[in-house]
Amino acid sequence: MTLQEVINAANVLADESIDNDEMVTFVNRAISKMNMELGSFLPIADTSLNNEIGSLDDEYHVMEPLVVAAAGTSLTAEEKKRNNQLKSVNQMFLDACIIQYVQYAIKVQDGSQYEWTDSFKEWDKNMRSFMSRYFKFLNDDYKGSDFVFADGETNEYGLSVIPFGTDSPVNSVNTWGIKPTSGNGAVTGVRVVDSGDVFGTK
Repeated sequence: MTLQEVINAANVLADESIDNDEMVTFVNRAISKMNMELGSFLPIADTSLNNEIGSLDDEYHVMEPLVVAAAGTSLTAEEKKRNNQLKSVNQMFLDACIIQYVQYAIKVQDGSQYEWTDSFKEWDKNMRSFMSRYFKFLNDDYKGSDFVFADGETNEYGLSVIPFGTDSPVNSVNTWGIKPTSGNGAVTGVRVVDSGDVFGTK
């Protein structure tokens, strides 16, 4: 999906016809918000610079690189399957996280409180759901040292992202990899990956 296609889709979703320059600002706001939530370094779109996303016609693909067949060869069935999965995950990310957040940002500017409240709730639900299932597919180049992982995976500090708070459903995630160890959701320790121990306790 190109940057222009992202802009067009967000305009349709918001029932607006905002010009490209302003929409690029909204898209970058969405990307910045995702970076803050995930501890990632997703590239911003800047049509004034010769960077990764320097043109409205550039593809915004931030998952693992697609497999490219060597000269004179064809992709295997498994490689084709992997490419299709990565394209699907990237599309879900753009639809559910970027475009949805752009719609929210547009509605905030319009002052449509009920609309932007609903848009934000939808984005937050999408982002949390996507984070817990698919962000392991993100290109390693965009992962920071404190990148958020789904339950069971680890970052370079060896911390896993696990449920927290009394109202957190099973398999939910938080941003800090911290486990509540008391009944009221208070944080008293950090769980080591693949261990039920908490630092300082047995």
